[in-house]
Amino acid sequence: MYLSFYALKRSVALIAICWSLVLFAMHRRLLTQHNEREQLEVRSLAGGLMHISCGKNEIILRDRHCIKRVKWVAENWQSHGCFSFYGVNSTETDLVCSVYRYLVYVERACPSPNEPDTFFSNVLPSPKAAKQHLQLAEVRNDLTSLISKLEECGSVCKWIGDRVKAMVPSWTDTSKTVSKMMSLGATEQNIREDLITNKTDWFNPNEAKDFIGVGTPRIKLTILLHMGLLTKAYGLNFGEAAWVGGPLGELVQWSDLMAALHILGHDIILSWSPERLKEIVSPHRNRFDTCKPSKAVDLIFTDITGIEQIREALGTLFHYRCLLRVLDVYGTDPEYNHPKFNPDKANPAARTWGSKGLNPAQFFTHFPHSPDNSFMGFVVNADNDGPSVSVETDSKSIALLYGKRTEILDGGAKLKYIDKIYKYFDEMHATMWRKDKGDEYDVIPNYVINHKNMEQSAFLDLLDKASVYVGVGTPVEGPAALEAIAKGVVFLNPKFNPPRHVTQGKPTARTLTSQNPYAENRIGKPHVYTINIRNLTDIEVALKKIKESPRPKPYVPHEFTRLGFLERVNAYIENQDFCSETLRTHSQNAKVIWIAEKKRWPPKSSLQIRLSNPGESCTAACTRHDLICERNFFQDINSTLGFRLRRQPCPSERTIFPLQEYHQIRKRIFSSEFAIPCHAPSYDAREEECLLQSDELLYSCACTPPIAVSRLCPCREVNPRQTALCDSCL
Repeated sequence: MYLSFYALKRSVALIAICWSLVLFAMHRRLLTQHNEREQLEVRSLAGGLMHISCGKNEIILRDRHCIKRVKWVAENWQSHGCFSFYGVNSTETDLVCSVYRYLVYVERACPSPNEPDTFFSNVLPSPKAAKQHLQLAEVRNDLTSLISKLEECGSVCKWIGDRVKAMVPSWTDTSKTVSKMMSLGATEQNIREDLITNKTDWFNPNEAKDFIGVGTPRIKLTILLHMGLLTKAYGLNFGEAAWVGGPLGELVQWSDLMAALHILGHDIILSWSPERLKEIVSPHRNRFDTCKPSKAVDLIFTDITGIEQIREALGTLFHYRCLLRVLDVYGTDPEYNHPKFNPDKANPAARTWGSKGLNPAQFFTHFPHSPDNSFMGFVVNADNDGPSVSVETDSKSIALLYGKRTEILDGGAKLKYIDKIYKYFDEMHATMWRKDKGDEYDVIPNYVINHKNMEQSAFLDLLDKASVYVGVGTPVEGPAALEAIAKGVVFLNPKFNPPRHVTQGKPTARTLTSQNPYAENRIGKPHVYTINIRNLTDIEVALKKIKESPRPKPYVPHEFTRLGFLERVNAYIENQDFCSETLRTHSQNAKVIWIAEKKRWPPKSSLQIRLSNPGESCTAACTRHDLICERNFFQDINSTLGFRLRRQPCPSERTIFPLQEYHQIRKRIFSSEFAIPCHAPSYDAREEECLLQSDELLYSCACTPPIAVSRLCPCREVNPRQTALCDSCL
């Protein structure tokens, strides 16, 4: 009996403890709920919460800045016409709903709802549907308004403006052809007939249908061109330096780009200084009493200097990062672009050029040398964009030296090289000049007729009379070599053995095999003779061959013609998309909201997987197979399936996490033995394992792997007319 009483007592105690725990938990839960209600009441009274209704959908706003802005705009929207322009109105069921939509998609001051495509009632299902409500781009045949904008820019834009004016007749002829090709009623047959009749731009009529944009409506974009290289404060001042021997290649590209965008029907805004930039992108940055759109334009073309100026003007690149298109003459390798893994980040100059953290395809180069980047190019200024009859020249045979600065002649080997060439020609001319450097002309041999600084038109006339255009090693990868070839002038292209690095401080490990590798590899004889200027025998053999051969016909590769350039620029505008937002708006018509189209460009159907040799880059591996590396396809092969498709066995598999290994990398980054892990996906024969990449910024065509590692390479076919565009991209 005693034991029974003890067991009962123990059971009662356990029940009491359990009930105590239950009551304690319930009390704690009720207390928490009570505190939450009190906090919500306090926050609601203090303006900390706001309920927004859009039809049957509701959202609770908690961001104080957002709520404050919603209330102010709802009360004051009629006092500023800009709010109506951006779609704020009282005709909706709830005025506040239109205010909220404006603050989400225009000012981006409020968070987006979880399912924005269903939250707002007027979201369009596709870009195609949006085009029915937006102004469409139409090809222009008149460049008057562009020239007026350049005149407003002033002296820093004078060289660019002069080039645009000089090319107006040619641009006009090309734009008329493009206008017919891109019209909605265009057919392959009438395009071919028009090209045969007018022989416009030496374009192959059988390929007329390939021009991107035929019969396709295009949204008219507002595009900012901020030319940071014209800024005097940064010590660049390329615009005025062009008249005193400064570099011209960058200005050529800017000139052609703005002309192309204007002809394609887009609205362009020019910016040439930090002050002008702030007027455009952040005119009301510190004001509360007016519209403050986060996106004043739809795209921004700029340069490396311009990126930092945009960052300074806005305080951040957050809203514009995916809209940037950066003109970058020599290109940027993915590892140099990476914010943490830039091999030269200890070098202040290298930090200026690299570590931007953009998609490498957002960098646009002069020549198609870096498949990780996009090839923008330029237009070769010639009377005819293609094969033509031989040009009659002066009875005298003339050799013209390539280069404007006298220091390019430094070195005994170069002077012997020039001496040898002079023996084969009646005259040798030069256009070298340095302001306030009178004694520097002593380095030029006495037999050279030096015209010093020349107007561009006068230089082209002189080039017309020349038989050979004599490269002396610098400048590298300039446009003048192609301009000479376009006039039937032979280009003597100095060979670099061993290959040279591009330029000190530039964010690339690329090397050059000659002064102009494109002319060497893509054009060749009889237009280009690539020679070792230290070997006088080779020089003499080349000169005899040139003298014995008829003058070559003028030649311009299609991708450097006006039509080819317009085709490429239009393809980039219509197909490249580096933004991740699901919903899109137009900078000048935020009333229209549409769901972005998740298309692949180039299309995945053009992918061809290849395995590199050990220690070989994907750029070299694809080239060896007469293909070109396509960086966008790394995401498709960075898996075990990618190796299986290439029939490469994987005894083991490992994913590289570079950022997790950052501390070890930082200790070894200055060691010559360290290799930034940009080679994955790859196969390490020494460890017998397949390596996968976790950092998309390190996807790289150019990366050279360790000697025992073979890379899995995404290649595609090469379009001989347009290196940047595959056949299936058209």
